[in-house]
Formats: sequence, structure tokens, C-alpha cells
Amino acid sequence: MTYQFIISCILVASAVHAYVTFDGKTVPPLPQTANVYNCTTAFQFRAALNTQTANRTIVLANGTYAMGNYEYLTLTADGLTIRGATDDPNGVVIVGKGMDNCVDVEEEIFRFEGANNVTIANLTISECRCNAVKFQSGPNANVILQNIHFLNVGERMIKGPHTLDAQACSIRYCLFENTRVPPSIRCGGSTVDSSGDYIAGMDIMNADNWVVHDNCFLNIKGATGQGRAACFFWHGDTNIIVERNTFINCDRAISYGSPGGGDGTTMVVGGYIRNNMILAGGTIGIDLNGSTNVKVYNNTSFSSLGSSGGIISNQNQGCEIKNNILLGSITYLGEGEAPDTAKNVFVSRTQKAIIARWFQDEANADLHLKTDTASVVNCGLNLSGVTNDWDNLPRSDGQTDIGADEYSNNPADIDVAAVVSGKTYLGNPTPNPFNPSTLIRYGISNNRSGAFITITIISPDGRRMKTLVKRHQLAGNYAIVWDGTNEMGHKAASGMYCIRLSTGREVMTTKAVFIQ
Repeated sequence: MTYQFIISCILVASAVHAYVTFDGKTVPPLPQTANVYNCTTAFQFRAALNTQTANRTIVLANGTYAMGNYEYLTLTADGLTIRGATDDPNGVVIVGKGMDNCVDVEEEIFRFEGANNVTIANLTISECRCNAVKFQSGPNANVILQNIHFLNVGERMIKGPHTLDAQACSIRYCLFENTRVPPSIRCGGSTVDSSGDYIAGMDIMNADNWVVHDNCFLNIKGATGQGRAACFFWHGDTNIIVERNTFINCDRAISYGSPGGGDGTTMVVGGYIRNNMILAGGTIGIDLNGSTNVKVYNNTSFSSLGSSGGIISNQNQGCEIKNNILLGSITYLGEGEAPDTAKNVFVSRTQKAIIARWFQDEANADLHLKTDTASVVNCGLNLSGVTNDWDNLPRSDGQTDIGADEYSNNPADIDVAAVVSGKTYLGNPTPNPFNPSTLIRYGISNNRSGAFITITIISPDGRRMKTLVKRHQLAGNYAIVWDGTNEMGHKAASGMYCIRLSTGREVMTTKAVFIQ
């Protein structure tokens, strides 16, 4: 299924060539590295891994790398980086034996076996029956998986088994996507893994201090609608943060703890589930089971077409569920301690059509607020664990909003009809006048998608002072920060500056006043 997103994001001015993700976020650039080994074929890639050394960077040229005959690919060297040659993860496609293959039902593509400070980025890992990335044995601390497109994996796109030894890992700006749903019964090594519902995006045990942020999970579904969670942490995890992610059409979005209840083992201790947008596609938005001191703050789980996107709570201690917008309710199954709940908004089936009007484009998973008349604006609790929103923009200094989005960060002085219809626009900067920085929102129309875009700052005497954006850009809504400096990084003089957007065919201008 294809979705057209209209979601705002912050573009860092120095990262003018950065990749924009499926849900409209800009991927930060990787640091420059030395000791580069370039590969153009699957055989060369395998050879590079067979001779891997600490702090080497393996760069894959654009193309398809059929690795089915070389699996599994073991990672053992500290400081290793594996990345595509460009920022577009679809340029490099690593292909396994097939999501539905019965030749190797335990297929795994990458295995971590004692490799710390490893980065895998800017590539696609596709068509794997079992695990695309598995943490087999450790330690494997400080692993970064960035801007990876996981595509059509039969069981787990990222697997951390009960023997996991991996601290402080970061999963960010990735797209977890299945375009197929497994059959009800499939080939497998056991009754469990032959079930078409035995599927998840991430399945992680015994992790410590992991952060999963700014990812998109799309169509993670089981054969009968009972797939595991797209983002599934359980069995001994500690201090896990899942934030600013987008979930679309998944059976379950987020689970802390085994679905249906704990097994006598403490599932997750500490951490946050916050600022996530969930287009509820199944029965459960968030599943919280057998966990202790977990904070579920400021999530939006809604769909006008869904039946439920609520939260299940069971066998928990010291948990808090606050400031959430939920289709459905919080279902407390009666075991353990009831969570501390406050300022949640529960949407009933009869209210769905009305509440859908709060959001920019709910049908396409844009759950940004579009009206200050929504009863969640300035109605939330100010929570110490929530200082920003889904866009990673600061929450209000006053009373925060309920849900993943902070309305005050959204375009207030552009034509909302232009945003929803996909027209090109340039919004007025906010704040204005400003010091030290101002936010400039703009949109690219559908018929200019992929056009070369520039946004420049023109000084009062008519000279080009700074270029904020210079790149090909897809249709959608964006934002850029100008910090009041010129190309050399020097602060501008006080005065009125022209902001000019050009798409090649269209030119738009607005003005900003900088005050020293």
C-alpha cells in the first residue's frame, strides 16, 4: 500500500543533501571516516567482511547484492561501518533467499558476534525468511542502525535473543516494511515459527539503554491479525526509549512485555514510550505487560477507519500512562498495579469522524494538529520526560498539548487548504522578528515533486547572503531553521531580510526581521 505523507520536519541547514525518510524526516549525515573499502559486487562484499578490521568503512556502490549463498554475514570488528554510497537506502539492496523460502527457514543475513561501535546505514535489507539482523553473541555495545529499509522479512527484522549482550544501541530513521502477509501456515522449524502470526519488526530481549527513534513501521501484520508488535521489547529489557516513530497499519504498534501478560519474568524496567504517531491498523496501539516504572507519554493512536488503538495494561508496577490520544481506552486486565493515568483523551467509535477533523491528514497518517479548537491543545500535563514533540520541536513553555504533536509548532500563517491539497507554499517565519533563530515552513506540490529546490536569504541591499536549501526534494511539507548567520557563520546585522523559495517554475518570497 502506498501512502502520500504531508508531515513537517526540520531540515538542518548544513545537511542540504540529506535523505528525507518515508514519513518526512531528514536523516543526519554520517561522520566522515577513513580506511574505506569500496565494493561493487556481492563477492567483494563477502570478501570485505571475511577480512574485516577495526575501524574500517565498507562502502557499497549502488546495485543489488544477492547474499543468499554467503549468509550469514558475521560482524566481529569494533568500529566497523557498512553503508551505501549515497544517502538513499534504496540505492543498495541486499537480498536474501526470500521471505517465504522453505530452503532455509532459519535464514539470517547479518549476525553481530562481539562487534562494538558498529554502524550500518543507507541501504536496504530485503527478502529474508527469519532474521535480517540478529545480535547473536556479544558484547555488541553502541551499535547504530540508521536509514535502513527493512523489506519483506518473514519473522524479525531486528532480533535480540535472550542471550543479548548489547548496551546503548540506536535504531533511527529506518523504514520497517512488509508488502506481503504470511500465509496462516508456512514452512518452519517448529509449531511457533510455522505460524503466519509469528512476525514482528523488532523483537528484543535483555537490552539496556536502547533508543528507537524517528523510524516508520509499515504493514507489520500477521496472517490472522495477531502478529507480534512492530516494536517489541520484553524479557529483561531496561531503560528503553521508543520515541517519535510512525506506525501504519500494524497489528500491534508497541509492546513492552509479552502480549497477553508476563511469564513470571520482569519484562521491561524503566524507560519511555513517547511522542509516537500510530495510525491504528489492528487491535492494539500499545501493549504494556509485566513492566515496571515505564512512562507512556504523549502518543497519538488514532484512525477513523480502525476499531481500536488503545492500550492494554497488565501485571505492571509503577507505570504511568498520561497525555495520550487513544482510539478506544486503557484496558486494565486486573493483575498487578493499575497504572497512574491522567489527561488522556479517549475516542469512541461514534466520535471518530469528528475527531478526525483535528488532524492534518489522518487518512495518510499525518496526525499533526491543524486547529487550535481541538480539545487537546493546551490541555496536557507538563511532564518532565516530555520536552519536545514528534517533530523534535520544543513543547510549549506554557501548558503542553495532549498527544504526539504540539500545535504551536505547526504552520499558523499559511493557507491550510494549500497544505492539505499539496500546493507549493512558503510560510511566514516564526517568530518574527527574531533572535537567535526563526522557523521557515514550506511545501512542495505534487507536480513539482523531485524538482531542484532552493531557499535563499537575501540581504537588505539585495545580495544573496545564505543558502538554506539546495537540493532535489520530494513533494511534502518541510521546515528549515535560519539562525541569523551568513554563509561564513557570522551573525547578520539587524534589519529586514527577504526569504526566497524557487522550484524552477515557481518563485515565492517572504520577509523576516532579525534583531541584534
